[in-house]
Amino acid sequence: MVGQNILFVSAENGLIVRDQAGKNANRIGKFDYAEAVEVLEKVDVYIEIIDDGETINGQWYKVTGKSIEHETLTGYVFSGFLTKTTLKETVEFVTNNDDADYWFISAKKNDSIQAYYYHIEMDKTYLRGDLIDIIWKKKTLIEAGDEDITHDVKWIVSTNKNKDGNVSMFRKQYPNKLQHDTKTGNYVLTSSNKIYLDTEYYIANTTNKELKNALNKAQNVFFSVEDRHWNDKAYTAIHIYHWLNTTQSTLQWLFIAQETGRIYEYYELTDSLKEFK
Repeated sequence: MVGQNILFVSAENGLIVRDQAGKNANRIGKFDYAEAVEVLEKVDVYIEIIDDGETINGQWYKVTGKSIEHETLTGYVFSGFLTKTTLKETVEFVTNNDDADYWFISAKKNDSIQAYYYHIEMDKTYLRGDLIDIIWKKKTLIEAGDEDITHDVKWIVSTNKNKDGNVSMFRKQYPNKLQHDTKTGNYVLTSSNKIYLDTEYYIANTTNKELKNALNKAQNVFFSVEDRHWNDKAYTAIHIYHWLNTTQSTLQWLFIAQETGRIYEYYELTDSLKEFK
C-alpha cells in the first residue's frame, strides 16, 4: 500500500463495500473497524447521511483492503467513515493500571510511554515487553471530581498479542525457576505483584552472565525483598541469589526507587547505582 493513499475505517460497526458507487449498488463485503484501506479512485458522487443524529458528508471512494473474512476486497465505500488517523497500533506492553478512576494500560511506542484507557475485561496474561495490537477509538473523559475538565484519550476497543516479549519467553523457558524467599523481609508476593514483575523483567532482560549461567544450569534463582535508604532516598532492595551447595551466592542486588519505580543495579564494591533500561 502507498502510504499517502492509506485511510482507516472509523465506522465502529464496520464499513460496507459495494460493487459500484451508489447506495443501491450490490453489497460485496465489509471492512472491519480500524482496518487500513488503500484509496484507488475518488468518484465525483457526493452524498449526505445521518448517523446517530449526526450529519456526515462524503463521496464514494474506490478502495482495496482486507475484508472481515481476511480476504482481499476491492470496491466502493462512503468516504465519511474513513479517517487519516491510525486507529490500530502495535505497542510494547508495560503495565496494567486498574486502581485509578479510569483504568488504562501503559505501553511503549517509539520510545515514549502512552496510555490506552478501557472499561472492558483486559487480558491479564500480557507481560512487560510483549508486543500487542491495540484497536482504539477517540473518547472524551470527564475528570473525576471536576466535570468542567475533560481529556481526549485513546479508548481501547480490543487488544491482541502480536509477539511474546522476553518475560513471556522466560516463563516458558524457565517455569517456576524464580522463587521468592519469604523468610526474609515482610513482603508477600505473587506472580502478578509489581515487585515480582520488576524482578522477573530484570532477569529476563539482563546480560548478567553469572545469573544466566545459573538459569542454564537448571538452578533455581531466589530473591528476597527489604526496604532500604540510599543517599536519603527510599528504595525497595531486591537480593537475587542462588545456592552453591550450602552457600548462598549473590547474583545481583536491585534497588527500585519507591518514588519513581525506576530499576537500578546496585554495586556493593563501589556503593553505586546504575539505572537498568
